[in-house]
Amino acid sequence: GIATPGNARRTTASEVVKVVKAVTFQAPGRTPTSRSHSSHSSHSGPAGTDTIHVCLTSDDADLRSAAVVVRSAYTNAANPKRLLFHFITTPELAPTVRDLFSVHLADIPLQVHADQSVQDRIAGSIPGRAKTAKVRKGLTSIFNFVPFYLDWYVRVNGESPPRLIYLDTDTVIMGDLGELQDMDLQGHSCAAVKYCLQPLDKYVDFDALRELGFNDYNPKACIANRGLLVIDAKRWKELQITQSIETWMRRFADSKRILWKSGMSQPPWLLAMKDDFLDLGDEWNCNSLGRDKMPYAEALFLRDNGFDHAAVRKIGAVFSDDGGVDPYVVMCSDKGKMLHFNGGGKPWTWQ
Repeated sequence: GIATPGNARRTTASEVVKVVKAVTFQAPGRTPTSRSHSSHSSHSGPAGTDTIHVCLTSDDADLRSAAVVVRSAYTNAANPKRLLFHFITTPELAPTVRDLFSVHLADIPLQVHADQSVQDRIAGSIPGRAKTAKVRKGLTSIFNFVPFYLDWYVRVNGESPPRLIYLDTDTVIMGDLGELQDMDLQGHSCAAVKYCLQPLDKYVDFDALRELGFNDYNPKACIANRGLLVIDAKRWKELQITQSIETWMRRFADSKRILWKSGMSQPPWLLAMKDDFLDLGDEWNCNSLGRDKMPYAEALFLRDNGFDHAAVRKIGAVFSDDGGVDPYVVMCSDKGKMLHFNGGGKPWTWQ
């Protein structure tokens, strides 16, 4: 919800629905012909250097969330004609995705991509122990790693576009993506949003990291949230970020101790980047929407910003016995240019 101590209120379901200007639909059960390498176009779209290449990835047949991302980004763009969307999925699902988007998002340029060889490479980098690690179901999906391979999928005249923007499929875009296309990345391979409510040691076991001889990482460093990435494809390739992520996955597989404690694709990316990214600012990833509870460590942020028990009650939340807040309180949704529903509550599923 939107909250300030002096004028606290919660964002209602109807307010969220008003900004989700997309159809909601689910792919029907069908098994199209499998293709090992494919790139299907719903529309040819813009092709000039001014084009904004926006990428989404998923192997989920429920396309409602992806439709929300595309429609909200297109609706809120200052110049929507610059936008060309790329949806990366499996060869089996690609024809269905193409058909549905060509009907339900017929006015928006969108291309569908699939490549079995890249999927096979990614699958080979996810070790067997990832399946037994205590991570949320779905985090070991191949398509959780595809954002690190965007330039392998998206090609224009045989080359990757110079800039690629990646968006999670549980987001609503309220800002103009043209800002991200036109900004100076200042020599960084990518830009993302720094998130200081979770330090690096929430994700990485630093004892295991030191056993591997890595002593120059700060356990209390802020992480970056991967819900939005702005990638300089040339710089990303020069620094071999994808290969570095694969190296960290091999270290995860070979280390005596399980190297990371939370997540699966996020930790190797954080370790490969090592803070070498441009911070976009909180407004470009207003995250934790849809979460049930705010744990104690994050609830401290509320207290530091003037929220006492009365202010928390005013927005319909309560402090729990363990010092957390129930439900989660988001303080950025009034100014957020991207609303990130990375909790369990998803507005596109509400009746």
